[in-house]
Amino acid sequence: VLEAVLGVKSPATLIKRANSLLSFLRWLAKNGIQEVNPFTEEMVWKYLQFLRESSAPATKGDSAMSAFRFAYHILGFESLGPAMTSRRLVGICELMMSGKRMLKQALVLTVAQVKGLHTALKNTALHVYDRTMVAYLLFALYGRCRNSDLALIQSFEADFSDEGGFVVIHTCNHKTGRLATLKTRLMPIIIPARGVDGEVWVKEALTVFDAAGVKLSDQIDGPLVHAPSSSVGGFMKRGLRSSEVSSMLRRFINVAEPVPGDSAEIPSSHSLKATTLSWCARYGLSCATRSLLGRHTNALTETYAIYSRDLMGAPVAELQRVIDEIADGSFCPDNPRSEFFKRK
Repeated sequence: VLEAVLGVKSPATLIKRANSLLSFLRWLAKNGIQEVNPFTEEMVWKYLQFLRESSAPATKGDSAMSAFRFAYHILGFESLGPAMTSRRLVGICELMMSGKRMLKQALVLTVAQVKGLHTALKNTALHVYDRTMVAYLLFALYGRCRNSDLALIQSFEADFSDEGGFVVIHTCNHKTGRLATLKTRLMPIIIPARGVDGEVWVKEALTVFDAAGVKLSDQIDGPLVHAPSSSVGGFMKRGLRSSEVSSMLRRFINVAEPVPGDSAEIPSSHSLKATTLSWCARYGLSCATRSLLGRHTNALTETYAIYSRDLMGAPVAELQRVIDEIADGSFCPDNPRSEFFKRK
């Protein structure tokens, strides 16, 4: 019954909601509160007051309310009905959120840093596993991918020549696949083959994959690249974690690891998704084109648009044009705004 109630909800979301409810129940137990049904507006109000007075993290109240909404709408905790419309619960969460630190976004990579990744890919002095990780970073960067987008892919299709072309990766594990009808549809990730160095980097990347033993068959049903094993060599069964990708990226572009408590923006795994989309925004591509390139759920007001390989063709061609103009020096996204474009 529980499985049927939860349906196709993301496991990560379920764990997050369960942990918030668990914190509430632990607070009840610690304070000796033995209500038969503690899921009431009055008890939630006391819990949120406790969180605010104890200087809990600014987002903890909002997370708790999200968990209570989940319990009411999904699990059927009907006694939480008054809490869903309680203004004082919403207000105290807003007061707590007002103390949240400023948004810390992933730093967009510079063109020089991306060219450095291309140089590392071609550097035969590096260990083949290091070059494999660089190839993975470039696939994520030009594919506008979160690390999770490449955690469970179905197939890998190469469609390029010495002049250019594309690589198509079909994935079934992606953030936009929330609806049950979308869980059965493969999303195409179309990646341009020419990079900002003006060369077809995919050919070198596939050569490195082959040397490292990365298998790209018709039915992969796993991560694009498995996590390398430092103890016995080869690869482990699991894929790469976001924290590992972030650490590798910073190492290859020579950026120091972040210091705890530092509020400065730093490159991370999400920089790989944000970089080319930032270039497109600076170049002036339309919002619709950028939404399709980023595979956002608001793409053309219709989610199914981002599942169409044919509809994705034109936006990726425009991305390739942006990359080519960076390569020939006519577009410089790292310059001040007034110097983005140079006369040919």
